[in-house]
Amino acid sequence: MRYIPCAICGSIRSKKILTSYDKHLRVDTTRFTLVRCADCDLAYLNPQPTMEELAKYYPPQYPPYQIHYDVLERNYLYNLLKKIKRLIYHHPGTATIQPVKKSIDTKTHLKVLDFGCGRGSFLLSLREEHPLWDLYGFDIGTNKKVQNIDSSIVISIDTPDSLPANFEKKSFDRIYMNDVLEHVNDPILILQNLVALLKPNGNIIIETPNIDSIKFRIFRSNFYSLEIPRHLYHFSPTTLTALCAKCGLSVENIKCVGSAKGTVRSLYYALRIRKEKIDPTLLFVIARLTKLFGEKRINDDSIIVQARKVS
Repeated sequence: MRYIPCAICGSIRSKKILTSYDKHLRVDTTRFTLVRCADCDLAYLNPQPTMEELAKYYPPQYPPYQIHYDVLERNYLYNLLKKIKRLIYHHPGTATIQPVKKSIDTKTHLKVLDFGCGRGSFLLSLREEHPLWDLYGFDIGTNKKVQNIDSSIVISIDTPDSLPANFEKKSFDRIYMNDVLEHVNDPILILQNLVALLKPNGNIIIETPNIDSIKFRIFRSNFYSLEIPRHLYHFSPTTLTALCAKCGLSVENIKCVGSAKGTVRSLYYALRIRKEKIDPTLLFVIARLTKLFGEKRINDDSIIVQARKVS
């Protein structure tokens, strides 16, 4: 563990927000302290575990490393509802609902990197929708099977500081960072290295949990997206915009999104319910209540930023 200054402004002045432990995988009960910078408002763990100390919190069963991972449990009521749905949709004389066809892009040709590609599911979805794109993935995970998900997708498994050695500078049109920026020890260095890989006017799309979420204010240490200690940094729209500016990026669009799944997980933590998967009936109820009270206002678990490289 080491004490660190703020990653954005360098200040050593901070205020304690809370202490918590690994409530997701329950590797151990070591408590970690979440603080907020007194000058720029960035939230982060301090003292912060080193990469070596964090290794045990990323066991092989860590969900993003699994090729197949289903978040819903299969209970009696769930199976009954599925059977009723099938009977309704396939009853003679009843028109079946046709699935919405995905639009496939057969014109655009981009070179794209998914940094922190995990089990590779996002890359597979990109391949399906954009067959002409040159797709690359990068992760520090130990699941070597992800390298064989598709022969047309090149995936590198290495350490974060090896980015310059793995890819040419100014070679990518777009880079995705889906729920990864919060995991790295040095977000400035990682983001600067990724920006160096972008072509002039290339863009980067970042998704990360939102520390300003209404759910964090309600659940505090039980907020599912905290995922202490794997999440070292906790951004708000303001601090993420400031980080992008410091790394040579101009934010073009920013929005907050979320789902009822995060609410259910947070409820489980608050009520000390130890469940690997989500009860679909409870999920249905929470989703309906969320719509009733204002989905856009309540489901703000994550921030999605689209930023362009400043030439």
